[in-house]
Amino acid sequence: MPDGGTETVNLPDGSETACLTDAQIEDLAALGDQVEKHYGRPQDIEWAIEPGGRLWLTQARPITTLYPLPTDAPDSPDELRAYLNVNVAQGMFRPFTPMGLAAFRLLGSGVADLLHHPVADARQGPPILKEAGGRLFVDATAIIRSKIGRDIMPRMLDVMEARSSAIMRSLFDEPRLSVIHKSRRPVLSAVVRVGVRFGAPQQIGRAFARPAAAREYVRNLEKSLHEGVGQPSDAAGHLRAAEWILNNRTSRIIPSVMPTMAAGTLAYVLAGRLIPDADQDLRRAVLRAMPYNVTTEMDLSLWRLASDPHGRGGSRRAGGHLGG
Repeated sequence: MPDGGTETVNLPDGSETACLTDAQIEDLAALGDQVEKHYGRPQDIEWAIEPGGRLWLTQARPITTLYPLPTDAPDSPDELRAYLNVNVAQGMFRPFTPMGLAAFRLLGSGVADLLHHPVADARQGPPILKEAGGRLFVDATAIIRSKIGRDIMPRMLDVMEARSSAIMRSLFDEPRLSVIHKSRRPVLSAVVRVGVRFGAPQQIGRAFARPAAAREYVRNLEKSLHEGVGQPSDAAGHLRAAEWILNNRTSRIIPSVMPTMAAGTLAYVLAGRLIPDADQDLRRAVLRAMPYNVTTEMDLSLWRLASDPHGRGGSRRAGGHLGG
């Protein structure tokens, strides 16, 4: 407008007329690329086109909503990598605390050692763990690029994190993430070795045949976490003991309890197969309402604690249970 201001031009419904010509779009893309190269990072820009068609840059600032990548993420767009958000899988959308990040790294190092892939520094964790924006990620590129990974991982995520499962499946058609590990044998062999070592067939059979015995087995595993560790006398000793438990004992208890967890997941799948037309949300609600569901018990304990924060009605006992 000659005197300044804003003019709105209404186009007819269904109009195929674009606001910019192809040439203007190309000029705008070139300008954005020039600004990014100048500042060394992506920029949020504002621009205008004068009546004569000349493109003007009016403002540029860093993109504040652009989520950071892990520090060692590749720069080349040809080397695409996929990262699975551990926070989301744990239902924790905020950043982990430094202690939480350290705990996951130690657990990951213990699991890597269990699989005969020891890491140089247990506190740093295995290379597959990445951090960005205070969140923890698993580099899932190798999983997506393997045949067995595509077979198993989405099904696991269907149960624990359905949104991530849908995103992972959408990456299967990406040429830069095509399958390069086609043999299932190495992974299956490793799984079978670990499963036999920790008695997976017996545990799964016990979970279905004698559920009470399976629960007692898991309780005994929980008690064994601290056995033989001793009582540290100072803060540094407590820290060393916690690190040792996370890196050495917990990483071995996890595969000990995984078969029992697998039996629960199998029961969930079987429930869907028995009544295939049942509403999935209703099926989840029914199974969540069954006795000994640890997630439901945790939610109820948190609810009691939140509804009676001053401990007048026994929520202290609930809080003590959560911390113990």
